[in-house]
Amino acid sequence: MANLSSEQEELLKEIKATFSGEAAKTEESKDETDSDVTGSDETYDYISEGDTTDVLMKKKTARSGSGKSGEGTDFSDLEDETDTPVKATPSKSMPKYGPGFKYVPIISIVTVAAIVLGHIGPIANGVPSNKIMRYIYIGIGVLILVWGFSLLLNAVSECAILLNAQMGKLITTGVYSKTRNPMYTGVTFICTAALFISGNVFMYFLPILYWGFLSYLMAQTEEKLLESTFGQDYLDYKNETYRFMPIKKRS
Repeated sequence: MANLSSEQEELLKEIKATFSGEAAKTEESKDETDSDVTGSDETYDYISEGDTTDVLMKKKTARSGSGKSGEGTDFSDLEDETDTPVKATPSKSMPKYGPGFKYVPIISIVTVAAIVLGHIGPIANGVPSNKIMRYIYIGIGVLILVWGFSLLLNAVSECAILLNAQMGKLITTGVYSKTRNPMYTGVTFICTAALFISGNVFMYFLPILYWGFLSYLMAQTEEKLLESTFGQDYLDYKNETYRFMPIKKRS
């Protein structure tokens, strides 16, 4: 019985050793599998464009292998993943303040100087002594002033011209459906109104110079920029809208 017990003990040891080795191998295999799964996720996260084909083949093989025999494999979601996303190309950003913006400080300085000089020395004789005429000039100036501020506010607030220029959009609605340059027109109206309210008729020729200077400036700078940026869209808009006068063109 003693010999039999020793043989049984050796047999039990061999059986235990065998099962222990298989269990260890099973644990190692499981750890390697988990590591492979984790590594594959990281590989997909940092995969380069040149390895796209290999990754897709791996995905396709994995999915086909996981399918049951006799059943077709559905690759519809794989096709969705391989679709190339459409990236919206942003429009060319326009400058926040166009090349013609220097017109604003120029005519503002000229207007202030004209008002001051219009009440000094012999030039002051241009101010009418007749009170009725004086009130008429002031009334005309106030009307033009209100019109000018209205154009400016509509362009900046309702049409958000500064924001849309940065986004590269051509604005043709609102006040821009009546005039292509409501902001410059508004500033010119305000300066003209100031001259009328000042009341010196010797200075009333200045608005004519303002409009002439602005027309030349727009034709040489901003209109060329807009044509090169928006092409036919701007040309059509140009033909349908006045440069300055805030009046809808007749078809």
